[in-house]
Amino acid sequence: KRDTLPLCVVLLPTLMLTFVFGVYSVEDHGLIVEFLWIFSMYLEAVAMLPQYIYCYRDSDNTCPLVSSYVLTMGGYRMVFGLSW
Repeated sequence: KRDTLPLCVVLLPTLMLTFVFGVYSVEDHGLIVEFLWIFSMYLEAVAMLPQYIYCYRDSDNTCPLVSSYVLTMGGYRMVFGLSW
């Protein structure tokens, strides 16, 4: 019920970012592998977004452990992004 974020909302912008901002070389023989690696890096950055939205909408959840876990993972992603 509360999980209403369509998958295409996450995948399509990530795919467009990969095409636009991905750095590809002509000499690289593994273009598909390089494209998939860049796509996975961008997708990893937004993968927690559906869980944030779900935790925000799930007012019936009385366990603070779930929200704490999601917020901790978000903090980890933020620190990872700053160090990258």
